[in-house]
Amino acid sequence: MNQISIGNDIVDLEEQGSVLHTRFIERVCTPYEKRQIAENRSSIWLHWAAKEAAYKAVKRLSPEVVFSPISFEYRSQEAVVFFGKISLPCRVVSSVEFTYVICATSREILQEVELATWMGECSMHETSEIGASEAVRVLAVNRIAEFLNIKPQHLEISRSRVRSIPALYVHGQKTNDLLSFSHHGRFVLCSFLANTYPAT
Repeated sequence: MNQISIGNDIVDLEEQGSVLHTRFIERVCTPYEKRQIAENRSSIWLHWAAKEAAYKAVKRLSPEVVFSPISFEYRSQEAVVFFGKISLPCRVVSSVEFTYVICATSREILQEVELATWMGECSMHETSEIGASEAVRVLAVNRIAEFLNIKPQHLEISRSRVRSIPALYVHGQKTNDLLSFSHHGRFVLCSFLANTYPAT
């Protein structure tokens, strides 16, 4: 894959509970993944986050792609998601409370994105007050402003429809930077990649 893209996803493990229906695993996992999950049933959420992160990266490059979880295969030993002939390296961060995955179109891009990925935690009160989508935008604006050494009021992130791609504006001008957002339960996550290809 010659083009550049990123994606991420986060799972609040407390939101998922401990019971997994066999039909869910059958519907979303490949035979390879089922063998991996059989050894550690809770790793289903890592596989799910990897699939979602990879989908976001692919969707930016091919807007016609529809999310079919079984079409994305996460191979934990290689830390790669495969989608057809496309392979997307991943970075996994896990704790007892959450799992998140960052995907990119190359290892070099993934290393850059790792340095500009931020996670935040919101109380239920905060997310009900402003909404999780707005909470992740607030986190992104503040962290990206710090990262770029500019004031947050000079940044704006476009409000996006479902499955559309967020865009960063600096001083009212659309940038060619890449963003990926996720939120689930208490957690919000944003990843940022600066100056990749011309804005359209």
